[in-house]
Amino acid sequence: MKTDHLHYGPWEWAVRLRGIENLLYDVVDRPQFVHRLMDHITTGLVAYHRQREAAGAYDAEASLGLHQPYDEIPASLRHKLEGGWVYCHAQSAASLSPAMYAEFVHPYNERIAALFRRVYYHGCENLNKKAGIIAQLPGLRHFHVSPWTDPEEVIPQLAGRTVVLEVHCHPTNVLFLYDPAEIRQEIRWRIARSQGAVFDLKLCDIQTIEGAENKLSLWSTIAQEESGRQ
Repeated sequence: MKTDHLHYGPWEWAVRLRGIENLLYDVVDRPQFVHRLMDHITTGLVAYHRQREAAGAYDAEASLGLHQPYDEIPASLRHKLEGGWVYCHAQSAASLSPAMYAEFVHPYNERIAALFRRVYYHGCENLNKKAGIIAQLPGLRHFHVSPWTDPEEVIPQLAGRTVVLEVHCHPTNVLFLYDPAEIRQEIRWRIARSQGAVFDLKLCDIQTIEGAENKLSLWSTIAQEESGRQ
């Protein structure tokens, strides 16, 4: 398997190696095999990123991007893993129960997260029942709340942690179904469900606008208006 860069999700590498259907059978039929596979992958990922660090090839500022907010990085940590953000994820584990996620995914994500200063957790799936597990990641600071995740269900599970919610509106509905009133209604609903937390609103994962050129600026304007009411 050739790749230019190894990302930070052990479970997703397991999916690439085994195939998602095989791996989902494995967690039931061959659980110890899955643990050996996940341990092998995670050990390799840790070694890879440590080698990048030792070679001076890691730039903590490069970890700031689409989801990770700008962060003042101490000069002494500029080329250290402990100076940067890590993008943790396991979206292909969406169909695992919370208990299976806690057993087969979370411990290995923890080992990756422990290398870095701060953690962004990305999950386009419904994380209502898994947020409390993910909240245990060391350094968790930014948590993706997809259109299928209810912020109000997530917030109590993150209690006691300094975490910003990244609350996403539904891109397909915004661009192709909603009129301005419906866009405003969705934004108001997500803001209302996010009360009690620090959060940012986002419209993301857009592959095409299919001629709806004004929808992006319209969404941005309405989001700013509704945010200003709070």
